Amino acid sequence: LLLKVLRPAHESTIQKIGRLTSSASASRPHIVTFLDAVAKRWSYAVIVSTAAIAVLPPLLFHTPVGSSLYRSLVWLITASPCALILATPLVYVSGLSVAAANGVLLKGGRTLDALASASGVAFDKTGTITTGSPTLVRVEDLGHDGGSPSAAASDSRHRALLAAGALARLSVHPVSKALATAAPKDGNAEVADFQMVAGAGVLGSMDLPGHEGATLEAALGRPAFVADHIEKSATGGALAATLRKSAAQDTSASSSTGSRGSYVVTALGLRPAAGETRDEDPCAAWLFHLQDRLKKSSAHVLADVSGERPVYMLTGDSNTNAVSVSQQLGSDVRFAEIHADLRPEEKL
Repeated sequence: LLLKVLRPAHESTIQKIGRLTSSASASRPHIVTFLDAVAKRWSYAVIVSTAAIAVLPPLLFHTPVGSSLYRSLVWLITASPCALILATPLVYVSGLSVAAANGVLLKGGRTLDALASASGVAFDKTGTITTGSPTLVRVEDLGHDGGSPSAAASDSRHRALLAAGALARLSVHPVSKALATAAPKDGNAEVADFQMVAGAGVLGSMDLPGHEGATLEAALGRPAFVADHIEKSATGGALAATLRKSAAQDTSASSSTGSRGSYVVTALGLRPAAGETRDEDPCAAWLFHLQDRLKKSSAHVLADVSGERPVYMLTGDSNTNAVSVSQQLGSDVRFAEIHADLRPEEKL
């Protein structure tokens, strides 16, 4: 008898059901868990006491059997825990429904318990304080291998948007959606070996039109992440330094000019694939300048919440950008702390 194992044991249907059951139990409100633990013993006590009320008075005090049965039934209905046990979950369901109707999704009743004892409220910047739909404002060519920008500005912009759009279509980040929208429709670049690095950016290799036969390794995301990618090339050191310097200057300049909304700087870097370095395909880098506008309701909502308890801002953007957004919200909004440069897992 030969058996072939197709999946590990933890992927079996029974194991998945067990994990879902455990997860559901862990997310139940504390009071519901407590009532379930008490209800069984309470039910036994009610049944025993009901029988005692029906039987003992006629035996011990010679009371009419009918009146004893009547009293025992009244006690059974009054003392039964069914109403309390059934009503408690309905209260949580009602609370979750009201929150959902107002655009707030809560993961289970335990979240409502946590809100009741919360000492502060943390708001994510992108998509909560801002619209979460940035638009491309400008493309900055940083040159090739640390040299001057290309003379053909339109060709450089087209090449940058083509490469960035090819990577961005495979990502779900708001910045990626903006770049995918801005990508030219008259070209196409196939991406291979796509990788997503959480909190940093995306990687992939591609053959751009006009550079057939030369595979380029591309990186799109944080300027520091893209600079590290370019620096791995033998000739990319100077260009990586230029990228880091330009990104820092552009972020500071955008905050000082008082532009409305959140100003985002994203980088794209191209380098020849390993073993394919050619003079006509040097390393190249661009900066994409995007703007994400504030929601109209952000200032009002944050002002109301900050008047009652501390509020915090969480963002993966730079601290300079986060402080600029907080200042644009007005003096009525007072953030207790601003946590910037966070990776997705660091926001939890």
